[in-house]
Amino acid sequence: MNKRAQSAIEFMLLVGAVFFFVIVFVGIFQGRIAEKSAEQRNIIITELALDIQNEINIAAKSTDGYTREFDIPNTIAGKEYSIGLYDGYVYLNTSDGKNAMALPTFNATGQLKKGANLIRKINSTIFVN
Repeated sequence: MNKRAQSAIEFMLLVGAVFFFVIVFVGIFQGRIAEKSAEQRNIIITELALDIQNEINIAAKSTDGYTREFDIPNTIAGKEYSIGLYDGYVYLNTSDGKNAMALPTFNATGQLKKGANLIRKINSTIFVN
């Protein structure tokens, strides 16, 4: 009977050790997935801010009468965000406050909005929407 009890205890220790290693492995794997997701969100935010900066810079360098429509997505990687033009900068930040970007650009009158945006250059002034 003593050997059975010892075998049961050894089996429980073995199961506990395996369970512990599985939990550690899943934790490490989950951490890497979250890290990759954050990196991807940063890339998308940077690309969007650069695209908007580029649209304004193209309008600034164009002749009067320039008009172009461009789209801004409603969410970034499933996250809500805000976007705006302030004092010669394009500002973009997520609603959770974990990601933000500010890029310098030419002064533009108006505000950016999610969805379709119209950019124009009239009398050397850039108008957005």
